[in-house]
Amino acid sequence: HQQFDTLLHRYLGNTIAPEQSSLLVQDFSFSPTRENTFVTVYGTSMSQAMAHIEVVQGRQAPITSTPAYKLEMMMTPETAKRLNLHIGSTFTLLLGLREQGSQYNERVTAHLVGLFQVPASQTTYWHGNNFNPIPITNEQTAPQYQYTLLVSNNALLTLFDDLPTTVNAALSPSSTGYTLLWYYHLNFSQLSINDLDGLINRLTALQSTINSLYGSLAYGTGGAIPPYPFL
Repeated sequence: HQQFDTLLHRYLGNTIAPEQSSLLVQDFSFSPTRENTFVTVYGTSMSQAMAHIEVVQGRQAPITSTPAYKLEMMMTPETAKRLNLHIGSTFTLLLGLREQGSQYNERVTAHLVGLFQVPASQTTYWHGNNFNPIPITNEQTAPQYQYTLLVSNNALLTLFDDLPTTVNAALSPSSTGYTLLWYYHLNFSQLSINDLDGLINRLTALQSTINSLYGSLAYGTGGAIPPYPFL
């Protein structure tokens, strides 16, 4: 993140400000297996998130996680209802890893500590994501659903940091199950209409530099392309 943040501010200076950062992991699954069910564990700063969600029951997920192999998480009431879970429920998730071409599953204990909803006034902050189950339509299969579970990004990173050394070494950024999201918004107090052409040129130069350094960073499966004024 520091590399990108430095690069962004080198080209755009104080015309941008950080808005939100998140880590989305789609390599989790339920144990025992739940048919037609897909899971995204959404890690973000809980201290920032609490200003943009409404806790309807229970409490917020903690900023850190101890022990590392236990994740306290939150979900919407609709998600809890469909999964037949309630405040205090404990369930097992499997973290799918790849090690030398073979599949490896690490067991993680999950504990539901809070139910929340996204107020209509906060949908912009979450870029349209209300964290409710998303139906996946496919005429060839039974109805499928994508569920999103909210956790502290620090707790999620602690989980990965504390994986056994042999497993930790197997994690690769080329895995398609991981998405890092960094949102910045334009700082209008630092811009005027006369700055438009220069801003476009700097954005073009920034994109060219990112492509040359890191390749094409296409937006992943984390949600819709963020709306203006976000980058």
